[in-house]
Amino acid sequence: IYTPEVEVANDVYKTASNIEYEIRAFMLNDDETALANAKKYFIDLKKFLSQAEAHAKKYNLKALSDNEKAASKALNEYIASVDRAEKTLAKKKKLDGVMVENGALFVKNVDHYVKSQETILKQEIDEKSEKAKLLSRYEKLAIINQITEIGTYCRIFGQRAQVKNDVSILEGAIQKFDAMYKLIEQLKANTTRTSDLEQLSGIEAAAKAYESSLKGFVSAMREGETESKLLIKAGAEVLGAAEAVVDLGLTSVADVSKEATSSLSAASWVMVL
Repeated sequence: IYTPEVEVANDVYKTASNIEYEIRAFMLNDDETALANAKKYFIDLKKFLSQAEAHAKKYNLKALSDNEKAASKALNEYIASVDRAEKTLAKKKKLDGVMVENGALFVKNVDHYVKSQETILKQEIDEKSEKAKLLSRYEKLAIINQITEIGTYCRIFGQRAQVKNDVSILEGAIQKFDAMYKLIEQLKANTTRTSDLEQLSGIEAAAKAYESSLKGFVSAMREGETESKLLIKAGAEVLGAAEAVVDLGLTSVADVSKEATSSLSAASWVMVL
């Protein structure tokens, strides 16, 4: 009766430990390989718990049955939590794609605008335009450089926030966008060429899409923080239940061993008599 119980208990505990290890790797680094490994272990753990349930029913082992039910319940909660964490990761990957796309559009439109202004400035210099006109063109180039610096800052710190998993860095980057929009409006107010206005609108649209994605990332990262706490709690419950199954199996074996030793001693005493 008890040898299979110990074997199943060991399988349950070992698999639960492997799951905890893989889930921690997934939580720390959004490691999808670790997540895939954990899912495989989930299947194994369900199988071993089913074996424990069948063994408990076959030999009417109430304590084993109770521990198996506790472990299965904790496992279901664990799996549900992992599913939510995976959806959050999918959301982050989608937002990251939007940021990559709009980051490229931002750079493209800025580059076109700068080249356009430089071409016009060269023409104005060749034409010996009045000083005020040249200064206005220089000012536009200076402003677009400020806009570029803000955009670069937001992109770098947006990436850094993801690497460090630090929401505060993202929030700091998001705060920079209002200043950028004011600069864009300042350029629009002093622009009449349709092509220049279109480029400025393209810069603004890309920046707003990027900002929206950063805000979405803040929400996703906060979801991830909450889910991480639930995962740690659920993992501890699964491991605790698995330990209880192991302890029960070992206790049962120890009891059987004592009974066997006692019976052997009694038999030896009878033989001596």
